[in-house]
Amino acid sequence: MAIVFEDIPIGQLCTKVTTGSTPLRSRQDYYEAGTFDWYKTGELKDWYLEAAEERITEKAFDETSVKLFPAETVLMAMYGDGKTITSLGMLRSPAATNQACSAMIVDERKCSARYFFYALKARRHVLLKMAYGGAQRNLTGKLIREFPLPVPSLPNQQRIAGILSAYDELIENNKRRIRVLEEIARTLYREWFINSRDQSTAKYTFGDLCELMKEPFNELVHADRRLLDLSRIPQRFIAPLETADPGELKTSRIVFEPGDTLFGAIRCYLHKVVTAPFPGVTNTSVFVLRPKKWIFRSLTAIVASELETIRWAETHSSGMKMPVLSWSVFRTMPIPLSSEASAQRYESIVGAMLETIGVLARAIQSLRQTRDLLLPRLLAEAPIPEDET
Repeated sequence: MAIVFEDIPIGQLCTKVTTGSTPLRSRQDYYEAGTFDWYKTGELKDWYLEAAEERITEKAFDETSVKLFPAETVLMAMYGDGKTITSLGMLRSPAATNQACSAMIVDERKCSARYFFYALKARRHVLLKMAYGGAQRNLTGKLIREFPLPVPSLPNQQRIAGILSAYDELIENNKRRIRVLEEIARTLYREWFINSRDQSTAKYTFGDLCELMKEPFNELVHADRRLLDLSRIPQRFIAPLETADPGELKTSRIVFEPGDTLFGAIRCYLHKVVTAPFPGVTNTSVFVLRPKKWIFRSLTAIVASELETIRWAETHSSGMKMPVLSWSVFRTMPIPLSSEASAQRYESIVGAMLETIGVLARAIQSLRQTRDLLLPRLLAEAPIPEDET
């Protein structure tokens, strides 16, 4: 039997549709030693939210208009350029947000919160077309409340959400495994190199480990490669999670190979560094770093993505509005390596970890592709109203 969907406005599916707020930045007592997560739109990653970058205090709730939203609240970015607007998130536990987030508290008597999340994700491209403004588009609370979502019976909502969330849970599990492996690799690096007794004998620079590659993209040779440009490199995460078709980037394309390290050279403080598990295409604002010897592969990736390296790169970048790091400067950065034997020992253990990270990263991409194919099919009998296309 076909599933029957009914278009129901978001406002009727929620007990409340509102926004958060920002406590005064000048009041340190609203932020210092905060115990409540406070989210900004840049932290919405289309799934349950991780620990917030900032926390606020109970005093902030007592003295300002900031609100505490319950677990399972669905969040959506109301404005922003690029990919920010309409990005989504869900709360695993009570938390607060800034005013750029629409907070939708779903009425579970009418709609499953997870189903609501997926239905909104499936139709947000329509909502985006209705946003006001030019370069800085924005959504109003009224527009969001009146926007309809396709809603079947509760049992069918739960079935659809269960199928889709199984993929997202697997993705999150793989991301957790990557973080564990990455942390082990970093711990070994710090213990063997940073905290070692022979650090004073270090004689290498970063340029001794790797070289900068600038092989241009060729449509005939590299057409089957995936695009991993600066905008798609995740922050503070060593594995690539999102790729696109190379045709989306028209100029300044260069290629990379498995085992290369990609380092975001513009605004280095964004901390965009990954190790490549597949051949691909990127843009010239990304350094493609290739180890000079196989024993330097893991060391290149971990050193490049260390917080101390990011700070060094930020300090040595030039330019005010868009600070850029040059390779001629980056290659001179000292590293705590005293011998190739130490690098080989490190590679013999960490190399296998990075290989596993690559396997998990490719699995995440495959799971995402399958989930994204299923999403519109599961809602195939819920057509978009004609006046919204």
